[in-house]
Parts: sequence; C-alpha cells; structure tokens
Amino acid sequence: MKLTPRAKTVLAAAAKLADERGHSWIGVEHLLLALTLEPHGVAAGVLSSVGATDAIREQLVELFDSPDYGSAAASRIVVDWEGNRYGRFELDEATGDVVIVDDSGAILPPPPRP
Repeated sequence: MKLTPRAKTVLAAAAKLADERGHSWIGVEHLLLALTLEPHGVAAGVLSSVGATDAIREQLVELFDSPDYGSAAASRIVVDWEGNRYGRFELDEATGDVVIVDDSGAILPPPPRP
C-alpha cells in the first residue's frame, strides 16, 4: 500500500505521541490525536469546523493520563458528541448484544445528537 506524504506524517506523529507516553503500541487514540495536530489535514479541518478539535484533544490527554488507560475498562468508555463521558460498553449476557450502560448498570440509549 502506498501512503501519501501527509499520511506518513500523521503515522510518524502518532508513533512519536505513543513513544513519548511510554506506550508500546499505536492505537486509534494516538492516530486521532495526531490527526488533530496536523494543521493542514482534512480531518483537523473538519473537526475544527464543528468546534470539536480542542474537546477531542482534551479528552484524549485525559484518557492517556487516566490510571485505567490501556486496560479493558478504559477501552469500553463511551463519550457523547461533546466528548463527555456517557457510559461504557458491556455485553448483555441475556441477549448477547453489546449495550451502553451507566455506572449503576442500567442500559442507556445511544448518546443523543446535539
């Protein structure tokens, strides 16, 4: 697969972000943060046009700094459209479906769109 120069730049930035945090992997979260930092990228432009760039960066930094980061618990967190924690994914053993639940275990609908 041939990558564009911009894609190579974003991948290198994601690797650097992961390395700076002592992570031995590059996850979607590293790529998303790198995309928000690419000043001339399409993704950064789209996120900026809807005012989401700063919120996404803040949420990713908060995620990286959380004690659960890298654990299964952190990977199940669901955020709403503004980047606020909404609930977490769980497997409903009765139905076999993946659902969103709150801290009490009550099933929630998908986060409402703004």
